[in-house]
Amino acid sequence: MMTKEWQEATAVIRPICNDDLDALIDIVSEISAGVTSLPKDKDLLKKKIYDSSKAFAEEVATPANESYLFVLQHSDTPSVIGVSGLLATVGTAGCYQIDTIEKSSKAIGIHMKIKVLYLTMVRGGPSEVCSLCLAKQWREKKMGLLLSLSRFLFIRAFPERFGDKVIGRMRGVIDKQLRSPFWDVIGKNFFDIDFSEADYIAYTHKDAIIDLIPAHPIYVSLLPPSVQEVIGKSHANTIPAQKLLEKEHFTCSDYVDLFDGGPIFEASTKTIRTISQAKTGRIQEICDDSSAGEWYLASNLRLDFRCTVTQVLEKEEGLAISLKTANVLQIKKGEEIQYVPLPTKSSIWK
Repeated sequence: MMTKEWQEATAVIRPICNDDLDALIDIVSEISAGVTSLPKDKDLLKKKIYDSSKAFAEEVATPANESYLFVLQHSDTPSVIGVSGLLATVGTAGCYQIDTIEKSSKAIGIHMKIKVLYLTMVRGGPSEVCSLCLAKQWREKKMGLLLSLSRFLFIRAFPERFGDKVIGRMRGVIDKQLRSPFWDVIGKNFFDIDFSEADYIAYTHKDAIIDLIPAHPIYVSLLPPSVQEVIGKSHANTIPAQKLLEKEHFTCSDYVDLFDGGPIFEASTKTIRTISQAKTGRIQEICDDSSAGEWYLASNLRLDFRCTVTQVLEKEEGLAISLKTANVLQIKKGEEIQYVPLPTKSSIWK
């Protein structure tokens, strides 16, 4: 049984547009730090909207540097309440790979396993889910579920635009003073700047920081215990997003973020739950009420993408949806939609 937040087709995902700029600025202003792909800069956010609109409009045969942004709207408010993104490829990115080396001495009978961080450059590479942010007053109403999972239906609808692997970077541990223990002990030794400034530079001049960080291995055992314990850990506010990715069959990789040490999750595109379990069906009937149907995440199959949570009734001759759902998805009788069951109701929001 669905909660009152999930009344049929009350919330919808769509591509971002120029008119969303002010709402995007408001949403981003609520972020403390650590979401590098959403800089607190009006001109940069304006460019992100432009780049996204361009990506949606282009014909794409193979993924390159396209960046897609989606926004979430709810019928209870005229304003955009959330944003999420997709990168077709990660481009050039730096991260640390966690490895373990073994040392032993037969003479004194000691065998040791030592964790080491290696600076690693990723070029081209996988697609990435990113830029997920929900307005504070909506974070307890499960809207993040739609905001996050809708991206996988977009990937399923346009597989040629994305890679065979998808990653998700989780925000690392940052304290109430917006300090990152990982950055303060490692990165700040090479750049005498605070984490918040480094976070901004990471978006505007990414290569500058990567070029200046020494490539020598870092022995984790030499770091303070307070830093060792945050390597590969997510920020408390990011735990729900991490749990949701885990339910989508993402697993934690052996890579962590260059700046805050946050974990990087990965999955083969074809094994992502929303993608592998989704079905495509043709609309046979649009009726006043489809309450007999099961609840699904459903979307159209167009670049003018629309996605919502709604009821879909599967019949032998096709699918039945409500008129409200048809209007939200901008679908007519005879057109196809894709739909997938929601994750099992869960502990992901606890």
